[in-house]
Amino acid sequence: MQEGGALTIRTAWVDRGHLSLAVQDTGTGIPDDIRDHIFEPFFTTKGEGRGTRLGLSVVHGIVTRHGGGIAVESVEGQGTTFTVILPRAGSEEFPAVNDVAVADQPADRGHGERVLVVEDERTTRTGLHESLTALGYEVVSVASGEEAGLLPADPPFALLLTDLMLPGIRGAQLAAGLRDRWPGLRVVLMSGYTDDEALRREVEVCGVRFLQNPFEIGALARELRAALRGE
Repeated sequence: MQEGGALTIRTAWVDRGHLSLAVQDTGTGIPDDIRDHIFEPFFTTKGEGRGTRLGLSVVHGIVTRHGGGIAVESVEGQGTTFTVILPRAGSEEFPAVNDVAVADQPADRGHGERVLVVEDERTTRTGLHESLTALGYEVVSVASGEEAGLLPADPPFALLLTDLMLPGIRGAQLAAGLRDRWPGLRVVLMSGYTDDEALRREVEVCGVRFLQNPFEIGALARELRAALRGE
């Protein structure tokens, strides 16, 4: 709310097993044409360098992992209300979190492996770099296959995360060239296309992992660990 306004936070009982947390502002509201995209990672209407483009995506992931959901009501020029519904502790609708489950969560985190990100869209590249760094990887991110080809051979990269369609080269072609330099390089291709038969054949022939865009941070973490395990 750049011009100021009111921020109201409310909690309430929904029923015997659920509680709600509502956050309401009197800001500019969310236009209808972007409302379906607000929980996507790296989606933003802010200018370059403002925020990580991950806030609502992270919130959505936390809420859904705890068995909850989020409702959004917004009117342009009047403001927005996000309402989070969560199961009440002790409601027995969802099992309690125990120490074993908590201990298992870091399994999808990195352990300092070097990851090369090739993505020509700047905000997406920045978001991926920040996300993977937070997950525990050592990250180098570049905007093109040409930049990737100019990187020194040492130290080697463990994994390549690249967009399927890059300026002047396809991600699979880039992966093949980089594997000549780093034979053990694991590869994850990203794309928003799913119904392309040529794409499916390309992924199968190259023996690489495929990540459907848009994706949540949890899916990104799982995909990279699976690739690094050689699955």
